[in-house]
Amino acid sequence: MIKHSLLFSIIFCTINCVAQTKLPTDLGNGSVKIGLFWFPPADTAKMDTAGHMVMQFDYHILHDKVLRSKNAERPLASNSSRENSTGSDTTVKSSLAVSLITPHYLIDWKKKLVYTFFTKNKKPFISKDSLRTDSDELFFRALLLAIISKRTTIIDTAHQQPITVAGLPCYKALYKSSDQVQWHQFIYTKQQLPIFSLLNAYLNFNFSFTVVSFDAESTSAFNNYSITCISRIQLLSFDTETPDPNIFQLPKGVPVLKSVPHLSMY
Repeated sequence: MIKHSLLFSIIFCTINCVAQTKLPTDLGNGSVKIGLFWFPPADTAKMDTAGHMVMQFDYHILHDKVLRSKNAERPLASNSSRENSTGSDTTVKSSLAVSLITPHYLIDWKKKLVYTFFTKNKKPFISKDSLRTDSDELFFRALLLAIISKRTTIIDTAHQQPITVAGLPCYKALYKSSDQVQWHQFIYTKQQLPIFSLLNAYLNFNFSFTVVSFDAESTSAFNNYSITCISRIQLLSFDTETPDPNIFQLPKGVPVLKSVPHLSMY
């Protein structure tokens, strides 16, 4: 099982080159589903998302409140394996199997707080944490902690190709950091959405259109060899209907505890 803190580290290390300007105060209204995918290097040419999703994020957004829904607790990626030659007579076989428990929490974006709902001994509780330190939340925490950097993002739309993502007419283009050689894919749409796009913060705050998919390379070292994979964050679907304001209220009568360790919740 891969812990959320590891997933956050993998995603955050790929976006810390983004120069952040100013955080949004109003996140918009609506609902959105985002998928996190991993691809082994052998699949980077095709980059088919089928069977590669590791985690799904279901968000309901109302201005400065965000509710992450609890989707089904099931393996989000099937077992995968690959063989690497170390350059000698040794071949290393690695495998990956992912099974995750989806947390259920409310984000107060104005106060930068997270309220995580959990059950212990069949009784409901709420854990109150700072968004800056809560490792369950990947996107809004990464947005909050984005590092100001002197590196710039180079975007190539000269050879863009039309594509459809989540029912939206989009364009597939390329980007790379100014200090990197490798180009990676991103997808954007010219259609305006009623919800702030977190993926724009990952790519470039100054990009004029809505980013709906973003690829980044991650390399992890294991003993004397390393494994490189491509992470893709992509919009799965969205709903422009304004969510019910009542779902953003903390339930009455439920004890609110401070910074409960995740291992104690699950």
